[in-house]
Amino acid sequence: MFDELPLDDERLEPRKGSNAWVAAELKRFRDLCKEHEGLTSPFFAKIALGVSKQRVHELMKNGKLPSFEILGKTFIACDVLESFCKVERHDRGGRPRKIVEVAA
Repeated sequence: MFDELPLDDERLEPRKGSNAWVAAELKRFRDLCKEHEGLTSPFFAKIALGVSKQRVHELMKNGKLPSFEILGKTFIACDVLESFCKVERHDRGGRPRKIVEVAA
């Protein structure tokens, strides 16, 4: 019966809210920042992409914008967001922009 119980505290996940949990989350945040050239908020992603908050969350849900939850907050990888911004988006919804010709 007691054979399946862990013998030491190292095998246990730190309890949410404990100092060990916060330290582990901060280390994870630092490592993810190094790996992805920084992390940003979905709000900033919304502004950078020029789309709605709902569309950003849809892109995160579909896996097109990798997101990470750290300390209860959601972050998006900056390197992926930057490359996503550079790609010409043809699948945007809505009415096409009106092209205005200038007479010479």
